Amino acid sequence: MKTAFLTPVRPLVAAAFLLGFLPGHQTNAQTFHGILIADTQDSILSSACERDLSLMHRQFVQMADALGYRLRELTLADDRFGRPELDRVLDNLNPGPHDVVFLYYSGHGYNLKDRSDRFPLLMLAKDPDGAARNPALLAIHDRLKTSRARLCITLADCCNDLIGGMRAKNRKRLPPKPVVLSDDSLKATYRRLLLETAGDVLIASSRPPQQAYAHPDSGSFYTRAFDDVLDATGRKPAGLTWNALLREVQTRFAAHPATRTRQSIYQLNLKPTGSPGGRITMADLSGAERPLPVDGRLLVEENRLSARQLADFRELTRQKVGEFQKYLTIVADPDQQDNIRELALENALKLFVPGATMQVGSTHPKTAVRAYPLEIYLRRLRNLEKKYFDIRISFYDLALVGDWAETGGGYLTTATYFQRFQGYNQKGQVMYGAKTAKQMEVDLRRREDPFFEENRWTVLLGDVRLAETTARTSP
Repeated sequence: MKTAFLTPVRPLVAAAFLLGFLPGHQTNAQTFHGILIADTQDSILSSACERDLSLMHRQFVQMADALGYRLRELTLADDRFGRPELDRVLDNLNPGPHDVVFLYYSGHGYNLKDRSDRFPLLMLAKDPDGAARNPALLAIHDRLKTSRARLCITLADCCNDLIGGMRAKNRKRLPPKPVVLSDDSLKATYRRLLLETAGDVLIASSRPPQQAYAHPDSGSFYTRAFDDVLDATGRKPAGLTWNALLREVQTRFAAHPATRTRQSIYQLNLKPTGSPGGRITMADLSGAERPLPVDGRLLVEENRLSARQLADFRELTRQKVGEFQKYLTIVADPDQQDNIRELALENALKLFVPGATMQVGSTHPKTAVRAYPLEIYLRRLRNLEKKYFDIRISFYDLALVGDWAETGGGYLTTATYFQRFQGYNQKGQVMYGAKTAKQMEVDLRRREDPFFEENRWTVLLGDVRLAETTARTSP
């Protein structure tokens, strides 16, 4: 799981082989094969996986552009996410001896107690019948290594915790927008990493028995650290090796207090291009993760926002309310796996300002309305499975978001959503049902982002008040 909240080629002569790897001497025949796998229909990770797809797509565009290679990108997401599609892609992969293959996975992962392999299994199927075919990351990497590509890179941002079972659910992905690299120093960094090296690189964001972390606004923490460190170190004059890059990623990854105990693992098997023997490096090091900022489309530096920017943040508010509603249904659902429900609870709390409260109605005559700290409310909601055999929470109509009111330090508004709660007995009869309208405060201001160590405009949800309720209890 991830906590947030997937052929022979005829060899060339030696002279041509060496020429092909010199910067500025690439040919159109050379290809960067980018394979993106993301569980964008998962009930917990959908938003984070969408962000990961966009970020790694941009990285693939920049890498291919820096090398002068043709980009051949394949995306396995939405309905294409699964083992059959992965096997089809790997069967049809036919890179040349000068090509680069980079496979990236974002989704759930796990390990088993009786496995000696420290790299995770990828959860391409969540049902017990399909779980037996979930592939091992190491096996996928070994399969890529047989493809004769000059350089094979496999990166999985997923959990590596020990579990006995699995499950999950959905959301539509926005197509990523390519950003072509133009900075010469960054291009030089990509060429050092991808052009002057042959062999393979295998990376997993967590080691057993640990979970990985993700945030719905910004994606998976290790992926974000990888992207940020690559960009930052690429702007330094000193040369950058894969070993130095991954050490720096892990250092940055471990800097945040909430995730400093999380550790990643990697293995390198590399030699300089053109070297008959070359130096082979093997590594298995540790690192950790961190929380993240709002979507880059909404990154603004001004102290006051324009009408268009405020409209964008209103839309982001609707998205956050939608995320919260999704997490509520998972927390309340007794059929969901315990670790999935706990993850949904934690992700729901990340959407709110610290100390936020939730008002609830009560059938008790002396306490018709009562406010609970949000975490207490969510845990009480989770424990309702002791009272009801089945629980269903549904929502109707989009959240109504009001106009922003400017304050001394930012902007405030309210969002209203409409909820239906039903608790059932073992016979499928409704024991308790309620329809409620709830109004939550929304706070928009510049907040310190511990991942990037700078202030960014951020929307957080606040106290939730009970605006209206109608309830009935079965006799």
